[in-house]
Amino acid sequence: MPNATITIPQPVLTAGQYFKTRYRQLPSGGWSGYTNRTNATFTITGLSAAQYQLEVVLVKANGTECPPIYKTFTLIGDYDCSKVTFSARMIKVGSVYNLEVLYTKNAGYVAPPCGWQIVYVHNSTTYNYTITSLVSASGSIKIPLSNNNGVWVRIYSDMCSGKRKQCYEADVTKPYEPCTNMTLVSALMTKNPSTGLFFITLNIVQSAPPTTTPMVYYKQTNPLGSGVADEKLFTPTISSTATSVTFQVTPNTSAISEVFTYTGYIRDACTGMFTYTVSCGRF
Repeated sequence: MPNATITIPQPVLTAGQYFKTRYRQLPSGGWSGYTNRTNATFTITGLSAAQYQLEVVLVKANGTECPPIYKTFTLIGDYDCSKVTFSARMIKVGSVYNLEVLYTKNAGYVAPPCGWQIVYVHNSTTYNYTITSLVSASGSIKIPLSNNNGVWVRIYSDMCSGKRKQCYEADVTKPYEPCTNMTLVSALMTKNPSTGLFFITLNIVQSAPPTTTPMVYYKQTNPLGSGVADEKLFTPTISSTATSVTFQVTPNTSAISEVFTYTGYIRDACTGMFTYTVSCGRF
């Protein structure tokens, strides 16, 4: 049952003065008995959710009473969250991510007097989204997000005057997104005739979503007379619309054969991996 907490700040009482108070439920409830009060805050308990009228009479030190003053106040009961079911998820609409709150009104649903508040934390920032009413028996509310980072969300019934009750809480993770692997179309090893430097070019079809830092590996595999084979694992940065990846290699020139041969792989953001083998004459 709700309580009423009341303060009578004016006038400030002097020695021998006090307030005489009583209350009743509107519109036609009976008056309570009188209770003497001071300027200190007091609480009236055992009340129902309803509108009340408070009568305040200033009693002076000589016992004379000033004309009564009347004030009204409204008490709001607790909200029954079982009358509505909420759930939340993150969805992708085109290129935009949304926090989607789904709701279903259950039997006996009554809207909170001041609507609903959706409080959510995204990218370490707290947002407050207010809904005046849930317009249909069931539906959803979509709130745009800046990216697919997770969202912590709470839903409150707003009982007005700063009073609210939490009816739902969830930690929403980013949605599953299908990933289409990168396709390796062809691989080619070439020698720049002007500089004598060797390069490998991997012609690709980008993955979806795009891979901008693929993992690339290569190793010289032709027989060597001495030394170690040229080998490297690295992650170059490429454009989201790139159609090829080109990188320099430095073959060990103590090769027994007249041809340099390399074997390697490229791994994309979808964890797809494609191997390749290329060769190029050393002269």
